[in-house]
Amino acid sequence: MTSINPVQLNRAQQRFWLAVLAAGVGLATLHLVVFPQSPPLPQPPASALLPPPWQAAAASLGAATQQPSFLQRNVAIGPSKRFAHGRDWLLLTPLASWQESALDPAAITTTIPELHLQEAQPQTPSQAKQQIARGRIQGQTSYQTCLTRTGSFAYTAAGLSGTSGAPHLDFLRTLLRGPLPPLPRPSFSCLLVTTNSLQTLAGSAKSNPLFAALASHTQWPR
Repeated sequence: MTSINPVQLNRAQQRFWLAVLAAGVGLATLHLVVFPQSPPLPQPPASALLPPPWQAAAASLGAATQQPSFLQRNVAIGPSKRFAHGRDWLLLTPLASWQESALDPAAITTTIPELHLQEAQPQTPSQAKQQIARGRIQGQTSYQTCLTRTGSFAYTAAGLSGTSGAPHLDFLRTLLRGPLPPLPRPSFSCLLVTTNSLQTLAGSAKSNPLFAALASHTQWPR
């Protein structure tokens, strides 16, 4: 097998190989733009791991898996899990982003009526530095917050800042863990919690076991 010596190539051949190289780079860039890799999502716990009397209910959100708009390609939305307790209902929806500032539940769910909280207003939970929002989803009064890997919860991108990122590994530790990841950049994620009951979120005897179970059994991206 003979190698190509650049000295042996005439100008036409050099232009040809430069065009091939440029086309390859262009196609690779276009592929990343058209088919970008989605940030990894957290996995909500199975229904058996939630405290009673919460029970799995029929799924009602196929739309939660829809692709985000062109301007939202750095975010990802996972399928929702629905649970019920008497008249109270609960939805768990994984959210993720490559940029911490883009992990904004209100912005990410804009195109999903079943999840988007309209006329959102902040509530005052019993614990400091934790955010709960009250609004309306399809005409029904609802409440939302987003649980992070640290066990805290917030509703805005500013409130989630500093609590939603995967631990960043330096190059040496990444090598020791095994093969290099396809995108060695940190991701940011939270578990969107939507319910029709404020007491489910507001630090009561009803909400504390639920959030303890979610914090213990949610699987977060590494």
